[in-house]
Amino acid sequence: MKVLNRRNVLVLRHADLAFVDDVLEDDVGRGRPPTYRSQAKLRALLFGWSFRERFFTRIAQLASGLLGRVVCGLRDNGPSHDVLTDFFHVLERRIEAVFERLVAILERTGVLGRVRVIDTTFVPAYKNDGSARYTWDSLRNRLARGYGLLVVADRDTHAVLAARVRPTTPVSAAATIDVCEEARTRCGLDVLLGDSEFDLLRLHTWCAERDVLAVVLRNVRNRKRRKGPKYRVQDFMDVDTWFLDRLYRRRVAVEQLFKGLKVDLGMDDVRLRGIDAVRVHVFLVLLWRNLQVLDAWTDGARNTRSTMN
Repeated sequence: MKVLNRRNVLVLRHADLAFVDDVLEDDVGRGRPPTYRSQAKLRALLFGWSFRERFFTRIAQLASGLLGRVVCGLRDNGPSHDVLTDFFHVLERRIEAVFERLVAILERTGVLGRVRVIDTTFVPAYKNDGSARYTWDSLRNRLARGYGLLVVADRDTHAVLAARVRPTTPVSAAATIDVCEEARTRCGLDVLLGDSEFDLLRLHTWCAERDVLAVVLRNVRNRKRRKGPKYRVQDFMDVDTWFLDRLYRRRVAVEQLFKGLKVDLGMDDVRLRGIDAVRVHVFLVLLWRNLQVLDAWTDGARNTRSTMN
């Protein structure tokens, strides 16, 4: 953890978060102290998140230390507990807009590929969270209360391009198409890789209408679709199975991404209640991941995959 925190501190120190003031409509003309600027408060939250701190009192103490002031670009004390609490409530309404702007910055760098991976993962809920629902946690092999995270990620860099935090119910075709449309609008979409969970006729129709190659395994548990080729796309296009198998093997990138989000960046360490607060927690972790990708691209001595174990 010490090595990981040191790396995250360097990433956060190099990151240019000036776009946060613009997204959150921070008033520049009032001459507010740097402590109250939106980008400084977001840096303090990200700094605390990298140390697995979820309580604003402790995060305020970390941000007021020497290392915290260096990372946040402050000379005096960092944001207080009350300031961070109010800012967190602002992020409950605008965190996805901040995430979208960072994805746009990643797209302009030209580091992203054209192959996307879609998948879901389980985010455990904090105790006594009434908004969470029971579902099967495959990692711990038991029923647990939590939320579902649906993501579309870049296969080459493991950057997250679009995401949805939702109650843990089966993935609907509408939610899947919405998140794919977001990724296509922001960064383009040529190839989409997914497992049998996404063997949805509406999704395949959507991909066919937009010239997207959907490499999705046929769901053999569905009686109506049990017969046929290995991949649903072969019903629409004449594509060899060996070529699709070669593409599908690259879907392991999303499993590596989820491992990094949970083990390295602490996405499983949820200490907040309610889907709105959990959404902010998850998107702060996703911001960390994309900042790592951006920093790896900026530093030409490293490969863009070097931040993912």
